[in-house]
Amino acid sequence: MRLSGEGEAGAAGGGRGDLYVRFVIAPDERFERVGDDLVTWAEIPMTTAALGGEVTIETIDGSEQISVSPGTQSGAVFRVRGAGVPRRNGRGRGELVARAHVVTPTDLDGQQEQLLRSLAEARGENTAEGGGLRSALRRVLGR
Repeated sequence: MRLSGEGEAGAAGGGRGDLYVRFVIAPDERFERVGDDLVTWAEIPMTTAALGGEVTIETIDGSEQISVSPGTQSGAVFRVRGAGVPRRNGRGRGELVARAHVVTPTDLDGQQEQLLRSLAEARGENTAEGGGLRSALRRVLGR
């Protein structure tokens, strides 16, 4: 940034020079900057992605609720206008672009696993019957 007439005074009574300011923006692990826009990931629970609902995402100004349509897939893009970086010309801000990351649960209890198996069966989907050691123990113990 150049600030005219804000620098050191010239030699032998000359006018003031220009001041040049250089900004270094530290990276933020939550966001990637693309021009005036910020890009981030929105973690969406599998059930919310399938049925629709609302999730909270982080912006540089705090939290923001976004609406998730039923059937949302990983990679879907949500845009929050005015939640990006201030524009150089001083007129508004860029967008926050949030890419959907559908999160598959890894710690299902017996009832949740059975509900998902029932859903898979109703949809005609082929699933692995075993499900690992924990699932086998649950079946044997009746949990």
